[in-house]
Amino acid sequence: MANQPDFWYIRLPGNSNTFCWLWGQHATIVGSAALLPVYTPPPTPTPMPSFELSYAGMDSCVGWWAELKLKNTGSFAFLSYSISIKDLNTSTTLTGSENGFTDMNGCLASGIVASLDPGASTTFSSPQFGYNPDNHKLRATVTLCTLVNLGGQCVSQPVEFKP
Repeated sequence: MANQPDFWYIRLPGNSNTFCWLWGQHATIVGSAALLPVYTPPPTPTPMPSFELSYAGMDSCVGWWAELKLKNTGSFAFLSYSISIKDLNTSTTLTGSENGFTDMNGCLASGIVASLDPGASTTFSSPQFGYNPDNHKLRATVTLCTLVNLGGQCVSQPVEFKP
């Protein structure tokens, strides 16, 4: 059939209450299709960046900082982040942002990840507290962005923990 449409919107075989799109090459037309309504397929969902955030521990050198674990669960790489971490016991708030993700191990940067690719995980360090927040309730909100300097698509996620 030269004029066969690319897709047909049909009832799902075996479940007449559900509709689906069928590729025209797999359709057999019986009768006239001239009176059938024409549907425009809905847009495909736009993929969104996403990640999981969890507390991984505390570390110290001259100050103390939280180690946070990120897992990229979306389909876009993350190149930058911002963080706000609040001590709910003292109301102290620390903020920071960076291109890439640095994990401080004691007094040295032990790992720097420039891009958190889809499916990848990394641990990164929060800004430093000037005191030991042991046994304090902390809330960190992390925003990851798909471009450097907090550009592109950005998504945020909070986590609360008590070191």
